[in-house]
Amino acid sequence: MSKSSPNPSSVLFLTDPPSVIHQKLKSALTDSIPGVSYDPQQRPGISNLLQIHSGYSGESIEEISKRFQGERGIREFKEELSEVVSESLRGFRGEFERIGREREWVREMEEKGAERAREVAMGTMREVKRVVGTAE
Repeated sequence: MSKSSPNPSSVLFLTDPPSVIHQKLKSALTDSIPGVSYDPQQRPGISNLLQIHSGYSGESIEEISKRFQGERGIREFKEELSEVVSESLRGFRGEFERIGREREWVREMEEKGAERAREVAMGTMREVKRVVGTAE
């Protein structure tokens, strides 16, 4: 997964539905070394996915990688990672969708924000003019 890659499949978006998250993580580039271990130099792909899992789950990378040694491998790890990420983003996605349906509320918030920005800008310009000596 890489936020700088031009390939949209290599980026997880906060608004991606669970099915898309699952597909992107399933196809994430790893390696052919058995098991799951953290080694950014030799295994950058799996190490990146371990960091993502740890960030969303709060578990340490060591705890996660221990669970996927032996019989449980990369495929099972990616499945669990998909669930962890999807579940973690469920609340955000729901709130994002709710706000998207409330067009009038969004418009009101935009207007309030614009008014506040104008007030701040006018105060800043008054201060600039006072300092420069062009205050009216």
